[in-house]
Amino acid sequence: LIYSLITSGEEYGGANLNIRKLIACGIITQFFPLHEKFTRNALIQKWVRSYFSFQPLLDVRNYFGEKLALYFGWLGYYITWLIAASIVGVIITPLAIIDFEYPAIAFSIFVSVWSTCFLEFWKRKNSEYAHQWNMLEFEEEEHTRPEFTGKKVYGVYWKGEFVNLADENGKPLHDYFRNSIVSNYPRSKRSCTRWGINFPIILLSLVVIVDAALGIIVFKTIYENTMWGPVVGGVLNGIAIIVLERIYNIIAIALNNRENHRTDTEYEDHLIFKLFLVQFVNSYISLFYIAFLKTRINTLFGLETYCRGWSRKNTTIVVPTMAPFTPTSLIGPPGKIKDNNECLQDLFISLVTIFATRIVCNLGMAVFLPWVTRKFSHLWNRRKYKVKNLTFLRRQASLDPYSGVLPQYNEMVIQFGYVTLFAAAFPLGPLFALINNAIELRTDAYGFLKYTQRPIWQGAKSIGTWYTILEFISFLGVFTNMSIIAFTERTTGIWKTTDGTFSKYAVVAALLIENGILLLKWLTATLIDDVPG
Repeated sequence: LIYSLITSGEEYGGANLNIRKLIACGIITQFFPLHEKFTRNALIQKWVRSYFSFQPLLDVRNYFGEKLALYFGWLGYYITWLIAASIVGVIITPLAIIDFEYPAIAFSIFVSVWSTCFLEFWKRKNSEYAHQWNMLEFEEEEHTRPEFTGKKVYGVYWKGEFVNLADENGKPLHDYFRNSIVSNYPRSKRSCTRWGINFPIILLSLVVIVDAALGIIVFKTIYENTMWGPVVGGVLNGIAIIVLERIYNIIAIALNNRENHRTDTEYEDHLIFKLFLVQFVNSYISLFYIAFLKTRINTLFGLETYCRGWSRKNTTIVVPTMAPFTPTSLIGPPGKIKDNNECLQDLFISLVTIFATRIVCNLGMAVFLPWVTRKFSHLWNRRKYKVKNLTFLRRQASLDPYSGVLPQYNEMVIQFGYVTLFAAAFPLGPLFALINNAIELRTDAYGFLKYTQRPIWQGAKSIGTWYTILEFISFLGVFTNMSIIAFTERTTGIWKTTDGTFSKYAVVAALLIENGILLLKWLTATLIDDVPG
């Protein structure tokens, strides 16, 4: 309430103080609510250290606000649904090693239906939270961001849209509207910024990411005839994904700030789109190359490329050699699939190493790095203020500023993509995700309670654009998994003939199965109500 009175515009009866601008100008050093020692310790006991009990989301909501509580509610729900997928994945894995085709099809169908049910039932759960926390009308009542700037005009905002209440001369249409003065920023200016400045920078970022992925692919191509080459290449790929992700996050925030969005919801929705557009390419480009291109090209930058498969019928291995570099040798002319050139094993190794690298790096940054930072911060502050022990307020001020939950959502959504887009090649993906997320939930909770300044209250009625992105990934997973089964693994029968060439029925069979799965997903989504009765 106090924060709302300080930051809200004059049209809402507030003081209209831009806290972030005041901090940037040095007028205010820091601005944050204080942690309550008793409540925080109670949350640590019944939330962080209670491993086999439900999360106290109502207490989390009362302490942090709806936005943070909704993230943990979604993460806990995701973990619950991963249990079933993990069990099925563990059962399918040995069957897929013996005979890949039919177990992979079965697991792909299961994951498609599982992801749809998870999203539809989460929509119901989300409705329960929004009702219980009185957030159903939140976005319609949302106030203007303190950072928003625009021309003062007569008008109102109705459901996020500006309604003009002035005549051609800028006067109010009626005396009743004389006090209806709001800030308005023309859409044309925002569009010019978005397409004239931000879009070219985003394209440049994509070019850098593709170049980095090509560099790692070339490294793996050179050393793929060694035992350690694919593993080291996968680790390098995982590290590059994380580093480029962190760098682009900074760029995306700066670009989004230039667009001058009016509400926090608008701001975050556009930021999420910018983040996911580039992170999708950053996280999956190398995997798409292995799954769908590597078996169909002969050379890459003058290097002969192949996959070291685990075929049980052919044992010929082609050792990569240098080929004359010509314009066509950049990706090489299409040719017959080489013996033992199954890319499923390479895809599996890449997924395992990327998953493992992300788990280790993310947990290190979530646990070890904040601990080290806090120790050095306390040591520096004790020397700065020449005291042995910092006061309660000094300790609070030395904590890391709260930066929102967008990085956490982004990490989980990318992980959801690994689980669903490549389920046919990696049935153990849900198990890896389950282990990571069970640890991630506790470390995130502990980090927000002990290592981060208490956030200013933020309301939310849903996870917003992230839900749309999850639906898109679930939909795309149907096509990627069937393509992996039909065109990546060197199976025979309806997919390929005995000499390794594609069967004339492969595309027809893949399309029929894809459409059957899409129909099943649609029926599942239709039968599950969005709001519980």
